[in-house]
Amino acid sequence: MSSQLDLKQTLMRVVKSDQSRWPVNTLSFGQDLDLQIIAQNITGAEQLHAEPLILRFRSSYLVFFEFGELVIWEGNELDLIELMNGLPPQLANQDQSSAKESFDVLLEQSEEQVTFHGVHLQKLSVEHIKVISKIIAQSTALQRCDKQVGMILDEWRPTVGQLASTGRMLLSSKDLQSMIGRTLGIREATIGRMAVIDSPQEAWKSERLSRLHFELYERFRFSQRIAALEKKLQYLLDLNSTLINIVRHRQNHYLEWIVIILIVIEVIYSTIHFLLPNKH
Repeated sequence: MSSQLDLKQTLMRVVKSDQSRWPVNTLSFGQDLDLQIIAQNITGAEQLHAEPLILRFRSSYLVFFEFGELVIWEGNELDLIELMNGLPPQLANQDQSSAKESFDVLLEQSEEQVTFHGVHLQKLSVEHIKVISKIIAQSTALQRCDKQVGMILDEWRPTVGQLASTGRMLLSSKDLQSMIGRTLGIREATIGRMAVIDSPQEAWKSERLSRLHFELYERFRFSQRIAALEKKLQYLLDLNSTLINIVRHRQNHYLEWIVIILIVIEVIYSTIHFLLPNKH
């Protein structure tokens, strides 16, 4: 078994580079990406892999993921700027999210290991780029989800405060339902983003890459961050259920008053109708 793993490791395509240090950064576009369209629009770059889309342009690398993240292996800033100019217009004009990650990959090291500041590797292969890029892209996606959920929680804070202090909500039913709709939309999108946090195929084929992926997973504290995000989502779900019940109760209360008013009007009308003939 180990000989087969060693053979697969030996067959990995090594990325030739004179650099011993690679600054790795991320950009989050906030939308799903069509990798084929991106590959067609960026000219002059060598495609090393289709999914994720790995492009090499001179001394820089771009790794695009369908779930809206871009991982940049920066070799030269001018090369990177020229490469980024080839992005499709809808992405080039997009305001990138503030969710970002930065990492260093050091080459020509005596052993492979993950430290707080980066990754130490002996050589850099396409498989290394895929594994490292995916975990960093997933971390950025998780960070973006956490910020979006945090924004929704901030929106709900005044309403929750009103309930706590006065026992009433000043929001109209329409505004309340609009906020609930946005909350459910963010929750659905967040759950969809969390579904992409899985192990890359390379981690299942190589013991070394599997160990690298596991150490990176621990380094970025995925388990703790996912657990915290799930608690926030559960809180939003419970809050939505509570507020929906309040809205229903308020609507039922209005209906009860409408019925009472109609009954009173009917009684008054019947009484007047009954008494008028006696006056004649």
